[in-house]
Amino acid sequence: MTTRSTTGHDDFLFAGSWFDRYHQRVGRRFPTFKIALNVLISQGGHTIVETGSMRVVDNWRDDGCSTYLFGEFAARYGRHLWTCDLDPAVIDVAKSATLEFASHITYIEGDSISFLSRFAEPIALLYLDSFDCPTDGDASDAQQHNLNELIAASPHLSERAVVLLDDNLLANGGKTKRSKEYLLDLGWFCLFDFAQSVWLRPYPEITLAR
Repeated sequence: MTTRSTTGHDDFLFAGSWFDRYHQRVGRRFPTFKIALNVLISQGGHTIVETGSMRVVDNWRDDGCSTYLFGEFAARYGRHLWTCDLDPAVIDVAKSATLEFASHITYIEGDSISFLSRFAEPIALLYLDSFDCPTDGDASDAQQHNLNELIAASPHLSERAVVLLDDNLLANGGKTKRSKEYLLDLGWFCLFDFAQSVWLRPYPEITLAR
C-alpha cells in the first residue's frame, strides 16, 4: 500500500491543518481565504499583494486581519506579502501586530493605485480590501476605487493569478460589483462568491462557456 507524504505544503491543503484555527476568527471569510491560498500554494505562487492593511489588532470578524493571516502563511511557506495602506497609523498597527513575520512582509505607506501600477514583479495573489464600503446606500465610490486598483494591478498579475475581493456580500453590491463585471468580461473564472469573491485567471488551454 502506498502512503502519501505529509511533507511540503500538505499540512495546509487538507482539512485539519494549522490554518483551521482561523475558521472561528474570520468566520464567513474562511472558505475564500482557504481557497485562494490553496490555489496559490498548489501552483507555486510566491507573491501576495494586499491593499488595506490590518488596522485593529484582533478585530477578526469585522476587518479580517488579513495582514496577520497572510503574514503567517508567507512565513511558513517561504512566500512574501506586500501590504499597502494610505494611513501611516494603520501601517504602524500592521507592523506591530505582525512583527514575528516581518522578514516576509513589505509594508507600503501610500496610495494603493500608484503602488499597484508600479509593482515590479508577478503577483500570484491579489487581495483588494482598501476604501471603506457602506453596508447600504450608494457604494459607487468604493466600487470604482476597487476597480481602479484591479486595473492598475492587471499588467502585473501572474499567468495563473488569483484575485480575492473583500466586502462582497452586501445588498448594494459591495465594493466588488464593478470588479466582478470587469473580470467576467475578461473571461476569468469565479471560483466562489460569498463574503469574499475568488477569481482565477483562465489557463490558455481552457475557455469559459458563456
